[in-house]
Amino acid sequence: IVHRPRRIRRGLPWRGVLFVLVMLMIFKAFLLAYIGDVEYASRVAALEAGGTVEQIGAFVMRADPVTQYVANLMAPYIK
Repeated sequence: IVHRPRRIRRGLPWRGVLFVLVMLMIFKAFLLAYIGDVEYASRVAALEAGGTVEQIGAFVMRADPVTQYVANLMAPYIK
């Protein structure tokens, strides 16, 4: 058996970044399906009226087409 040192991986952990993005999209879809389109939009609008951090949160939580599609798939099972 020949021992070879493990190569140090450098750079961004893409698998972890992708996992976080997918989980964020699923969370947004769950909220959208649970509270409804109108209430979700009003809460995002309230965030947009806040400070800088809240505006960034509103940008991230904005309902995109993929989130709306997944929310429509989830809706019958949530309510």
